[in-house]
Amino acid sequence: MRSIAVILVCAGCLVAAPAGSHPHAWIDLESGALLDDQGRLTGIEIDWRFDAFYTAFVLDGTRPDQARQADLDKLAAENIGNLKDYSYFTEIEVDGQRQAVAPVDGFKTAMRGDQLWLHFVVPVATPVAAAAGHRLRYAVYDPTYFIEIRHVSKQAARVTGPGSTGCQTRLVEPRPPMEAIALAAGLDMSESGGDSLGRLFAEWVTVTCPTAPP
Repeated sequence: MRSIAVILVCAGCLVAAPAGSHPHAWIDLESGALLDDQGRLTGIEIDWRFDAFYTAFVLDGTRPDQARQADLDKLAAENIGNLKDYSYFTEIEVDGQRQAVAPVDGFKTAMRGDQLWLHFVVPVATPVAAAAGHRLRYAVYDPTYFIEIRHVSKQAARVTGPGSTGCQTRLVEPRPPMEAIALAAGLDMSESGGDSLGRLFAEWVTVTCPTAPP
């Protein structure tokens, strides 16, 4: 079973995908902003489901229904570890300020049909207020845009936890400039558009909450 850790953090040339244009792999995303009983953001919950072709490459000849849980757990641990230096592909902003994230502690992984599934929570280093008066948003994306990460629906971005009552999310679609679209379309697997290209194609989730109780 091959590790996807390197592919997840750079535009490597390990995936046998079409030669032209980024992205070269796709992840279906579900996410949730986690709020504690004081209405503070404590982290972002993430569910990833990798596309079937990508999953087949990772399994390296193993049939999806024959993948061993121990192998899946090892693979997930390697990937989570390698994503640490990239903030786990997660950017969180409160009042325009990017928030530092803490190390991911634990994960769940399994095969879902012919797709690899991975669940983890990206904690913020310091919980921050999410009540009215604060502008909270987050995005989950590959900075190089080698992998496209998109929510499966607008309802796939949510707010959870004891402090989530009355809170709502809004999924904001990306509007990359034509120059970025042309750049991505012209890149092959041996080329990179840099670590800022993916941000231009990222979906952002805004979170709004009622005023905190006195």
